[in-house]
Amino acid sequence: MCGIYGIVGREKLPVDAKVMLTRMGVTLRKRGPDDQGEYCMGNAGLGASRLSIIDLPGGDQPLFTENKRIWVVQNGELYNYKELRQELESLGHAFSSNSDTETYGHAYEAYGMEFAGKLRGMYAVALWDSNEQKLLLVRDRLGIKPLYYSEYRGKLFFASELKSILATGIPRTFNGQAFQDYLTVNYVPGTQSIFENIYKLAPGHMLIWKQGKIRIEKYWKPALEVGGNENNLQDQLLELLREAVRCNLVSDVPVGAFLSGGIDSSAVVALASQHYGRKLQTFAVGFKEKSFDELKYARMIAKAYQTDHHEVQLDLDPQELVEKVGAYFDEPFADSSAIGVYAISEFARKKVKVVLSGDGGDEIFGGYVTYQADTLLRIYNRLPVWVREKIISRLVSSLPSSHDKMSWEFKAKRFVRGAQEDPLKAHFLWKVISTGKSAHALGIWEEVYKSIESTDAMNKLLFTDMKTSLVWDMLTKVDRMSMANSLEVRVPLLDHKLVEFMLGLSSKYKVKGLNLKVLLKKTLRGILPDEILDRPKAGFHVPVAHWIKNELEDMVGDYLSPTRLKREGHFDSEFVAELLHDHIEMKADNSREIWGLLCFEIWRDNYFS
Repeated sequence: MCGIYGIVGREKLPVDAKVMLTRMGVTLRKRGPDDQGEYCMGNAGLGASRLSIIDLPGGDQPLFTENKRIWVVQNGELYNYKELRQELESLGHAFSSNSDTETYGHAYEAYGMEFAGKLRGMYAVALWDSNEQKLLLVRDRLGIKPLYYSEYRGKLFFASELKSILATGIPRTFNGQAFQDYLTVNYVPGTQSIFENIYKLAPGHMLIWKQGKIRIEKYWKPALEVGGNENNLQDQLLELLREAVRCNLVSDVPVGAFLSGGIDSSAVVALASQHYGRKLQTFAVGFKEKSFDELKYARMIAKAYQTDHHEVQLDLDPQELVEKVGAYFDEPFADSSAIGVYAISEFARKKVKVVLSGDGGDEIFGGYVTYQADTLLRIYNRLPVWVREKIISRLVSSLPSSHDKMSWEFKAKRFVRGAQEDPLKAHFLWKVISTGKSAHALGIWEEVYKSIESTDAMNKLLFTDMKTSLVWDMLTKVDRMSMANSLEVRVPLLDHKLVEFMLGLSSKYKVKGLNLKVLLKKTLRGILPDEILDRPKAGFHVPVAHWIKNELEDMVGDYLSPTRLKREGHFDSEFVAELLHDHIEMKADNSREIWGLLCFEIWRDNYFS
């Protein structure tokens, strides 16, 4: 695991390019505190800040093929590197290290542009072909690892995080459209960034740069409902789950696991405990607010699989946590569960360098309550209009506000808000924070949805979530918060072979009526306790609604004061004051909107004050 960065140009780089590379690397030290390596010659300079996981003494980057034709830096882990290495050695390739990073260069030499199809893991990798003066940037199929790039004054800059590119002195030009999209969903979706002329490489894509020209190609094109043998699906899925977890345990340092007590993390811990050669360390976070605390379920799994279990109670100063989190994100980001991920990552890093996580299971197996809402929508829209508008809508709007975790009142109001729309827009509206200027953000979802060749409406929604919110929200959150603590998080449920298997199945194996994760639950019956499999979907949330009224009241008041907001001109101070008033008086749960405004103001202070 590392932070990677680099510069390539049409002409020989200036003498101060090495200094610029070093500045880029300094911003990524938390991603890789164990070593920083750079190589600069001719038209290219590549660097990496390394977190040593595989081949501890010999894996320092950049790494080169035998004749130094190919230079490589990577962020992530290549889980099938040993198998690939044997294959490449049989073709005559000689390796100088035992690092997975070196495998990329030899694979590119052997297979050319098709080499990405051979990779299995989580990775953002840069390869410089010194013979052809060509740069390749490759991002893993699911977008587990990030990669930014920018063209400026005849050069291409790339890095694992946006802050590294900014360290080169590239202008910080605020992207107004990205800002509007952020207000819509509380993160910046799609391949744009909050700064104009700095972009994210999309998952499953490869960027090719040569002599100042960029070409971007998609190398992963999974198919939906491919048919095939549907007998013994539980056996097939269980073997793929076991294989994915086994792959993710490859490491030269101890591996632990996050354990929330939900189905996904519990499955990962159960299977990892069976295949790991030592006692697995597990980590859980608890909350003093009762509706948010799930430690009893985590303890149940820890006991069943005899893990070395550790718990941290999130009763620290929320303001301190918010400031730490806000200081690390280099784009405005307001998924409040980032607070919990930061806290558990900080806690786990005291014991291990690597943990497994259950992230991705909801999108792949069908676990979100919004999929239940998608099913109910078809029934709801059969009711007479007067019943929907004059009875149900009025009844729901009159429900008293609750600040508990995912309260019934909150879900009912969200459902009614989107119920009058077509299936995709309704699905989108159940997720959004602000509908004010949401057309462009909706367009990102629509582009994915319309590209899917399928008549299975539910599968199309699952796939759309996998290509949008999973990448730009969930995986972004996990990557940044773990890396802020120099911790590598692996996500075995996003192994691409497992994902392709699930994409190939009808949605009836994922969501059936109001039943979620249908096939996964059947497969895990007998492996996980029934109490875990049959409990309602909970999710990983933090008590932001409570904090805004209590522990964070002064902080929110300072950042969202009328004087400040009027001076900056981004938000209507009277509208914000009304949001705060209604939330504090329990007239509405406006915590998501308020949290988004607060996180933006913290980000703005870090990057524009």
